[in-house]
Amino acid sequence: MLKKFLALLLIALMVFTLCACGKVTLHCDGCGKEVKCDDKMDEDWLIYCSDCEKELGLDTLVE
Repeated sequence: MLKKFLALLLIALMVFTLCACGKVTLHCDGCGKEVKCDDKMDEDWLIYCSDCEKELGLDTLVE
């Protein structure tokens, strides 16, 4: 029973580790907070945190 539990725990740990791949930390252009972004993005992009998006009214835009 203990071996099964440890195996499931290790599998869950590996899945969570893989989910963290592909993220970079960039800075909000409004306030400077750190924002987790896709690894294809860099500091040249215009990036706003959720608080700054609300202040600028960007959270109501529809794609």
